[in-house]
Amino acid sequence: MLSDITEDTILLKESIQVFERDLETFTIEKYPSEYAMTQQKIGSAYLELSYTLSIESNLTRAIEAFEKALEIYTIEKYPSEYAETMNNLGIAYLNISIALVLGKQDNIARAKKAFEESLKIRTIDKYPVKYAVTMNNLGIAYLRLLSVRDKESNITRAIEAFEKALKIRTIDKYPLGYAETMNNLSRAYLDLSVIRDKESNLTKVIQLYWEALKVYTIDKYPTQYAGTMYHLGLTFWKLALAEECDKKLNCMGADNAFLNALKVFTSEKFPGYNNKIKGVREELKEYWSKL
Repeated sequence: MLSDITEDTILLKESIQVFERDLETFTIEKYPSEYAMTQQKIGSAYLELSYTLSIESNLTRAIEAFEKALEIYTIEKYPSEYAETMNNLGIAYLNISIALVLGKQDNIARAKKAFEESLKIRTIDKYPVKYAVTMNNLGIAYLRLLSVRDKESNITRAIEAFEKALKIRTIDKYPLGYAETMNNLSRAYLDLSVIRDKESNLTKVIQLYWEALKVYTIDKYPTQYAGTMYHLGLTFWKLALAEECDKKLNCMGADNAFLNALKVFTSEKFPGYNNKIKGVREELKEYWSKL
């Protein structure tokens, strides 16, 4: 029997074939709105396909389809569709910036621009949920710019974007969105800790991870729980290495977090993660024993 991923891949490829056949009828000259909608569907299918197969080529095709849709979906005539397509285009550019080293800066800049365009329509008053999604994406784009230029200013902008998203993504109404953005915000403060105020920013990171873990429980979201616990452990260890802090207490916090991660990342189900965390624990224990 085919795996779920393979079945999904087949369905996506079949959908693309159907949409491309539709374009034989829905030409840009005769049926512009139907043409744009079909190109949007093609782009979305290629974007989804890129998560499991041929990342670079599928993202390139997704970008081409979204840009063709935007020939019709202008901000004046189709504001909602324009915003949706721009958000998807931004995601595609953001993802391709990871897949391709060449042109990384340009692709991140294009992603940022696309999210900003989407937010011209997706305001907090009219489309609060979509506003939060796109604002979260914009924050990620600013974080990706860290390796390019203007590190501190981009971190600051990322933090601002994530905090704006959290005005909508509350733990009560949108717990998964809340946890996702909390994790993103923690990465922003982690990057900031490298530049300045190391101890206070690392402490902030730990607080944010605990906030995410209010949603990512071991029972409901075991892999997210384990991943967050692993990063929590690493942050405790970084804090232990910082000056003027309780090194032994933070080593204990790190070790407890790693042990919690190993409850999910077992050697049977996740051998790679299991070995990695066990190796990190050995290094931690060696450091701890010398305190």
